[in-house]
Amino acid sequence: MSVTDIELDAREWLVLAGLIRVMMHADGKISVREHGLVGRLATRLGPALWTNLALAEIRLPDEAAVRSAAVRVERPEARALIRAVAEEVASADGIDDSERALLDWLDALWRE
Repeated sequence: MSVTDIELDAREWLVLAGLIRVMMHADGKISVREHGLVGRLATRLGPALWTNLALAEIRLPDEAAVRSAAVRVERPEARALIRAVAEEVASADGIDDSERALLDWLDALWRE
């Protein structure tokens, strides 16, 4: 089973979308590569990504809120998918220091 076969619950979708938003805004600009990647992710993961990106803008308006929500993601398979997508988004235009810090924080949080 690939990580894209994982079914996410509502909370997990929201965390995924929130992390995508944080990663895209981390360096102060949204690159063409990042923008294109989100479209490809929606094709791969499904249209729920678009809905949750809009919800995350309201419910998880900043990195602190995203971090707080990420603490409550418990399923290892959901964590793996969320972490993989977060790194994919961060890598779209090169991982900067703030993106690396967030990825490292996720790794420490979800270390088993």
